[in-house]
Amino acid sequence: MSLLINLNQEGYESLKSDLQIVESKIEELQLVLSELSPSYSHLKQFYEPNIKIFFDKSRNPNHYRAGISISLPERIHKINHSFKIDDAKDYKGINDIELVSLSKLKARDFLVKKYPQYFE
Repeated sequence: MSLLINLNQEGYESLKSDLQIVESKIEELQLVLSELSPSYSHLKQFYEPNIKIFFDKSRNPNHYRAGISISLPERIHKINHSFKIDDAKDYKGINDIELVSLSKLKARDFLVKKYPQYFE
């Protein structure tokens, strides 16, 4: 590939060739990306789950719960799971850093128990 382009017929031909090479490589990489993306998206929900934390005052003592949605290939709809994180009295609110950290740990534990085949 040429970095310096001659502004003449030779430069044009060289640039045209380089562009075709780059376009071909981009198409090849897009194909690889399209093959990898579905598997990555599926696994990401187990290793980087989207955790929704909510305050549950329906039980005594009040506590925080977390919700996770999982899509499985054999299911049409997502599966919603929720689990207790901890008592509310120990945290400053839904965005408390310690609560968020604990929710990630508990989510991982929950997913490992519920879907062990993804963690073997």
